[in-house]
Amino acid sequence: MVTGARGRDGQRWRRLMLPLMMHSADVVDLMLSTQRTPPNPRALALLATRLPA
Repeated sequence: MVTGARGRDGQRWRRLMLPLMMHSADVVDLMLSTQRTPPNPRALALLATRLPA
């Protein structure tokens, strides 16, 4: 388990990061892609909902 997941904010950290970690290959493909259409729209949605405004 990652140290950041153990403290007072552990549950929030897991809720934020776990979906990104579960789909990390898709997120990396999205970030490295030169295509205008994302290879996996779900990865785009996961990343977009976790970036600060």
